[in-house]
Amino acid sequence: MSRRNCSHISSWLTVFFLGPLAGFSQSSLLGKITDRETGEPVPYANVFFSHTTMGSATLEDGTFIIRNIPNGKFDLMVFVVGYKRFIKSLEFQDSHYKLDIALRQDTINLETVTVHADQADKKFYPSFEKYFLVKRKMRKNARS
Repeated sequence: MSRRNCSHISSWLTVFFLGPLAGFSQSSLLGKITDRETGEPVPYANVFFSHTTMGSATLEDGTFIIRNIPNGKFDLMVFVVGYKRFIKSLEFQDSHYKLDIALRQDTINLETVTVHADQADKKFYPSFEKYFLVKRKMRKNARS
């Protein structure tokens, strides 16, 4: 086989095996979530694309990365307790993107809760003493 024929065959093999991968080009998103007021990182926030299984959680330093994002338009959502929800539409086209997000705090005022001891539970104290406190006294005596 001549060199020219080998060259054509290797070109066709390259197109045959690597060609389909070009149709599956994908992007990635790297970012950091911070508190808008303090600038401090927001750890453990849920960062994901709506109606997909693509997402991540922020690390302790507020950073996240989502890989293997197919080309197209997606709604990025960020949820974390104590902050307002963040939603932004993003369009991906075979590249690596960076997005830093500053979340606003969401304060929720709760009503006052008062806790009262229920005296009816005293009827179980003898059983508690028998099975838990007495054994403890016996262990003390055994050590002496």
